[in-house]
Amino acid sequence: MAKLMKLFLTLLLLSGLAAAGSYGVAYLAQGKLVGAQPLDLGAQQTRFATEGITTLPGAPKAWVFTYGPTKIPGMKLAEIYVSPLGAVIGTKPKDFSARLQAYRAAQSPD
Repeated sequence: MAKLMKLFLTLLLLSGLAAAGSYGVAYLAQGKLVGAQPLDLGAQQTRFATEGITTLPGAPKAWVFTYGPTKIPGMKLAEIYVSPLGAVIGTKPKDFSARLQAYRAAQSPD
């Protein structure tokens, strides 16, 4: 019984480390898209979509980073979908990156 408990605890620890590592690489990936301090995007919420992202082909499971309310005209909320291995697989709206860059360029004092 002690060996079974030790195996269970080891698997639990490894699962926790895998989940933390997955979140870490996903957070870094979305951070490259939004920048270091995305104050213009509002509050951030993060969840793992175990049911999959139904708006993407194949409904992949992914980390969902939601920002809002944003200061960007015409974009109340923004979502970034990142695979468990850290690849950005989609955004909502689809032209999120272009809108963000255009907004920030218009706000810069140059």
